[in-house]
Amino acid sequence: MAKKSIRGDILEIARVLREFSARRSDEDWRAFRPSFPMGADARLYAEAAREATKPADLEALVKASFRPFFLANGLTQASLLKRHADRAFLLEALATGLVEFADYFEGISPDRIAPDETPEEFERLAALQRRYFAYCVAQLSECGMGMEGIWMTMKGDSLDMETSYAVRAILEEGPEKIAASPLYSDEEKRLWAAAYAQTPGAFQELQRLLVETHKLPFKKSPAS
Repeated sequence: MAKKSIRGDILEIARVLREFSARRSDEDWRAFRPSFPMGADARLYAEAAREATKPADLEALVKASFRPFFLANGLTQASLLKRHADRAFLLEALATGLVEFADYFEGISPDRIAPDETPEEFERLAALQRRYFAYCVAQLSECGMGMEGIWMTMKGDSLDMETSYAVRAILEEGPEKIAASPLYSDEEKRLWAAAYAQTPGAFQELQRLLVETHKLPFKKSPAS
C-alpha cells in the first residue's frame, strides 16, 4: 500500500514559521506576508503565526491536514508571551523541530498509517519518538511552556496508544509515574525526580543530559 508523503508540507510550514520569526517587531510581524508560493496548510499556518501576537484563536487550523500538537500547543504558547523576542524565539524552535523531526511527523500522520507497517519501521519510529520527546522537554520548556503543556504535547503526538496512556498517567497521577516509564534512562529518571522535588539546577541538568544524549539542536532562550 503506497504511503503519501507530507514532508514537503512539513518543510514548507517550517519555512513559514522561520520567516515570521525573523521579523524584528510586532508591527512587522502583523504586516508580513510570505512571498513564496504556499500550499493550503502553509497558508493556514501563516495566518495562525500572524495572529500569534494576540490571544490564540486556532480554529482555522482545524482545516489543516497536518496539525500536530507540537504546532497547536506551540502557537498557543506564542500567543501568551508578552515580548516579541520570546515569540520569535519560540517560532524558530517550532520551525527547527519540524525540520529535525520531519520523519517522525510523517510517521504519526494519519495519512501514513498502513496495514503493512513492519516491526522494523515501528522500532525506527519509536526511536524517533524518544528523541522528539526529549526535544519537547528541553526546548519547549526553554520557550516558556509549562510541563503540563509539554506532557499534553507529547501525549497528543505519541506514536501508539500505549505511549499515549503512559504519558497520560504522568499527567493525571503525577511525576512518580516517570519512575516506571520506558521512555527514560535511570539517570534521566533521577533528574526528573530531583526536578519535581525542586532541587536547584536539577531541571537544567536534565535539559543538558537530554540535549547531549539525543544530540538535539537546542538553543538557549534570549531571556536567559
